[in-house]
Amino acid sequence: MSNRSVNFAANVLKLTTGNVFAQVLAVAAMPVLTRLFAPGAFGIAALFVSIVTVLSILSCLRYELSIVLAETDEDAANLLGLSICAVLMITAITGVIVVIGGDKISEFVKVPEFKKYLWVLPLSVLINGFFIAFSYWNTRFKVFGRISFARGIMSATEQGSKLVSGFLGFVGAGILIGGYVLGRTVSTGVLGRYIWKHDRTLIKKSLRWSKIFEGMKRYKKFPIFTSWAIIFNNVSFQLPVWVLTVFFMPSVVGFYSVGDKVLRLPVFMIGLAISQVFLQKASEIRNSGEELSRTVEGLFKRLVALSSVFFVFLMLNGKDVFVLIFGSRWAEAGVFIQILSLSIFFSFITSPLSILFSVLERQGSSLVFNVVYFAVSIVSLVAGCLTGDPKIAILLFAAARIFAYTGLCMWLFGLSGVPRARFPYHIAKYLFCCAVALGPMILLKWVFNMGSLIVLAAGAIGVVAYYFYIFVTDRQLKELVTASTKRLKGVSTGM
Repeated sequence: MSNRSVNFAANVLKLTTGNVFAQVLAVAAMPVLTRLFAPGAFGIAALFVSIVTVLSILSCLRYELSIVLAETDEDAANLLGLSICAVLMITAITGVIVVIGGDKISEFVKVPEFKKYLWVLPLSVLINGFFIAFSYWNTRFKVFGRISFARGIMSATEQGSKLVSGFLGFVGAGILIGGYVLGRTVSTGVLGRYIWKHDRTLIKKSLRWSKIFEGMKRYKKFPIFTSWAIIFNNVSFQLPVWVLTVFFMPSVVGFYSVGDKVLRLPVFMIGLAISQVFLQKASEIRNSGEELSRTVEGLFKRLVALSSVFFVFLMLNGKDVFVLIFGSRWAEAGVFIQILSLSIFFSFITSPLSILFSVLERQGSSLVFNVVYFAVSIVSLVAGCLTGDPKIAILLFAAARIFAYTGLCMWLFGLSGVPRARFPYHIAKYLFCCAVALGPMILLKWVFNMGSLIVLAAGAIGVVAYYFYIFVTDRQLKELVTASTKRLKGVSTGM
């Protein structure tokens, strides 16, 4: 196995260590938080976070990607400066919009209480924008340990502040929002401190306004195409929160947001880590003139292998899992999970590959896909909401997501030279393995009508058996994990 493959796996493990720790904390805290805070509080907080998420992704105008792609470290330093300038500009615009249109925003979402939290929006965009820029600077130099540690600190601070406040009797939406902002403030400070300590000399001697403007022109496709593409992509993901807020009560939004978070965030964080490392590796491969097809197919295959059983298990047992862990009043969120599982599976196995649009400088293609994705998402959601049933709205949205991401994966396979027939082949292969591993659970649940605890226990055993099987039969995966684990023991985390 090549050193490049080992390095890739080692870097992913470094980056996912903090992500896994962060998500373990978030998942561990959730059963307590759902008993302290009402669904309505989660709904209002979810609306705030969804808006911040979209604005934060836009905050650097996607120039942060160019930090990794730059040919020299001096150019990268100026692109970091350019990203910071973009963050300041977007923050200022956000502040003006909040001051001028705060009343209109709260009226549109039909949540009067939301107005008093709007002043935090510009601050949140500023902090998140800095964190994004700092993360990609560290990605360039492969010091993934810094990013991993910062994300761990982020989760510990956020969840800890929410739990302490909740036990003290402060259980409003403002506490959930405040915990979110505090966690990101601390983690951004951590990354900023590392950069100041280790990289300030390089940055200071490199920064030139002329170079910043040069980088702005060189990578102008990022704000022109990629920024709009990512806006449409993230708006599409946040649409359920926004549309459900307009059509239904905040409690429905709370059920959706908690279910979606539990289902999507752990794998999303892993996918984000893989995307960042894959961006760096794919850039190296392209610059060396090598073919991308083998790397792309290998990554796709392992994304499918590692995630399929997780989503299938939740698709079959989401309601029982939620009732067991979060309490009976969150059963509706478990139903939402069952509806969403398959669609998020398709999103997870495809999203890390979409960074190829940036590597191949096909930003226009990325924009086309995301516009189409946005269109089918909003049509499906609104059509479902007009029926008066949130479950139908979520079901139609999930179907639209599966359709869109299947098309995207086929497109990316074509661009990278992977035969399109490999897409259904890998999915069918591992879904069959899931069916075999979870077969006893399925029989106990629908044939013998056993209780939920017995069914869930059988499912857990099946999940363990599945992972044991793929670990044993996929020699390269086994080598990657073994070699990367050994390598990590002897490699500094970069902190």
